[in-house]
Amino acid sequence: MNQHAEHLQLLTIFHYVVAGLAALFSFFPLLYSLVGGFLLYAAHHPGPNNQAPPPAFLGWIFIAVGVVFFLAGITMAICILIAGQCLLRRKA
Repeated sequence: MNQHAEHLQLLTIFHYVVAGLAALFSFFPLLYSLVGGFLLYAAHHPGPNNQAPPPAFLGWIFIAVGVVFFLAGITMAICILIAGQCLLRRKA
């Protein structure tokens, strides 16, 4: 195996590792969605002593932001994985 092929193989492996890490870290924004779910629950259930609940749209904003960032992270991880596959096949 010549040096260029070995470097391409290492670069492919690193792409796979980075894609896996990107997929792993893309799950963290789902915590915002979880907080949004709690806010939605709190909006429909008043607290003790008739405290004013938070507005429901605030929960939906948290959910939407969490889902959008999750989908962006997963999309980026998939693109990195496809780039690694292209390096492996030496095409594109």
